[in-house]
Amino acid sequence: MKTTINKNILKQVLNIVQRATGKNINLPILSSLFIESKKNYLELKATDLEHAILCKVLADNEKEGSVVCPAKTLESTFSVFPSEKVLLQEEGNFLLIKSEGTSIKIKKDNKENFPIIPRIKNKEKIVQIKAQALCEALSKVINFIGINSTKIEITGVYFNASNNVLKLVATDNFRLAEQKVYFEKENNLDFSFILPFKTARSFIDVFSKIDGVVDLVISENQVEFIFEDKSYQIFNIEIVSKLIEGEFPSYEKIIPVTFSTEAVFNKDEFLQRIQLASVFSSKINDVVFVFNVQNNKILIKSENQQTGEFEGELTADLSGKDIKIAFNYKFLIEGVNVFNTNEIFMGLNNEDEPVLFKSEKDKDFIYIIMPLKID
Repeated sequence: MKTTINKNILKQVLNIVQRATGKNINLPILSSLFIESKKNYLELKATDLEHAILCKVLADNEKEGSVVCPAKTLESTFSVFPSEKVLLQEEGNFLLIKSEGTSIKIKKDNKENFPIIPRIKNKEKIVQIKAQALCEALSKVINFIGINSTKIEITGVYFNASNNVLKLVATDNFRLAEQKVYFEKENNLDFSFILPFKTARSFIDVFSKIDGVVDLVISENQVEFIFEDKSYQIFNIEIVSKLIEGEFPSYEKIIPVTFSTEAVFNKDEFLQRIQLASVFSSKINDVVFVFNVQNNKILIKSENQQTGEFEGELTADLSGKDIKIAFNYKFLIEGVNVFNTNEIFMGLNNEDEPVLFKSEKDKDFIYIIMPLKID
């Protein structure tokens, strides 16, 4: 292997690919990157066995070949490497990194130990979606995944495509978020799968600045996200991931469609009151709401025996019946903060039933939260 490449481009590729490295005492090779020179490009890949990231970048190759080296060592080296152009060359048990006035040797790992990354052979199930749109949708729901849950089916993001609309859903059993996103082209393909949290996080980190279209290639137990654009120096980026086995909860059944109490309030004013109330909340993070429909006022209260009490009013457009209800303030703040508009709708029924948050100006997102039990 012998190739010359721009240092800054290589830094970008390393930053992308290393997100899929893993830590495993029994498989230390997972903390390394596989680097291969082919024709006029360099391919880098990494995997933690759950998901993998592969990148192809244009390079000036003199000799084809491949090496495996520790990701952390490579990243640390190129974060401070002085020259713009660098030579990468296989030299015995080392990867030689050389430029004018600088020569570094990084010890190679045994490439025979690097895991094979399985690929989907039958690429018939393919849909296209804008990378930015999918990033934004994932960003809206990812914080509501039940990461530490014993129920594996809620430890990822649920993808459900039907009638040319893709719904992304996440829940931890106490709250639930759903975001709709639309395909680039109409298709008749309906599908559903559960994407692991780490893969979803990698997709956001990798594609947040990519202005282009991503192909979703789906099989029974795997998904591939493929971006390819010859106009970019990094012209190919792929994320390959296993899917979570299991059946996602039938969440549609808990989405309320009618309400006995409705409120429309200003997002910023609401968050300000909740943040003040949180200072005096108890150990269970409870904040109490008392809805006075006749006066269009919501009384917000919290009490802590060690620190004191809070009581504040929020003006809102109210209808229906009066109700007293309590929430975990953290769940309120995290959910309402996601909305891209200042006017929020809140629909309630009883003090022990799910509460819906939505907005007319952010119609593709809904947030549902379960109240806390209060005396």
